[in-house]
Amino acid sequence: DGNGGRVPVPPIKTAKNDEPGRGEPKDTKPANATTKDDPKRAERDAKRKKWAEVAQNVNKLKQIALAFHVYHEAYGSFLPDPEGNKDHFDENGKLKLSWRVHLLPFVDDIELYDKFRLDEAWDSENNKPLLAQMPDIYKTDGDTGTKTGFVGFVDTKRGKGDQPTTGMPQGRRLQVSDVIDGTSNTFLVIKAPKANAVNWTAPEDFPFDAAKPEEAAKLLAQEETGLVWAMMDGPVHLLKSDIPA
Repeated sequence: DGNGGRVPVPPIKTAKNDEPGRGEPKDTKPANATTKDDPKRAERDAKRKKWAEVAQNVNKLKQIALAFHVYHEAYGSFLPDPEGNKDHFDENGKLKLSWRVHLLPFVDDIELYDKFRLDEAWDSENNKPLLAQMPDIYKTDGDTGTKTGFVGFVDTKRGKGDQPTTGMPQGRRLQVSDVIDGTSNTFLVIKAPKANAVNWTAPEDFPFDAAKPEEAAKLLAQEETGLVWAMMDGPVHLLKSDIPA
């Protein structure tokens, strides 16, 4: 038969030749994909970015709270003791540099810590240039400048012999046993609204008056996504702003 006994193989049909259009690449775009001109896309992207920042703040606050407890283990107090470190305080009993600076060795930035002169004010000739070197752990709201939203409540109404009402009494040593309401019921650090951010090296926080707690409540209510805070015993909490009272 001229084929050497082999059975003839019929021509192979291809999708392109068999059915027009079937051999062309299929559209792989998911059914829920959006185009750049989708009016809702920008809104979704902005919301996603905002909540990603909230997640970052939660993780940073966990590290900060842990650093406070390691500091307490090392020095027997959550903050520098005025009795043993008088040169760290001004004439009003206020730290010359923020607690954020004093925690640097415990948030893995001892190199930056060593550049500060703890017996000088935050805006001294030596310390002020370091304001521009804010470490990532204190950065909030995507800010790359000098201000941070991580602050504490400072009880300025209580004297040395009084029991503190916040996690940051001014001008006195603070141990776990001093927290009269219990560490699980006392704020340590909060994430404040961007409008209330402070210079990270400055001893700036929110003054707290136990007789006027509504002032603090007004401030906390300003945060768009809700309140993020660390308690003195370490846990970090998030209270969304859209949860009904």
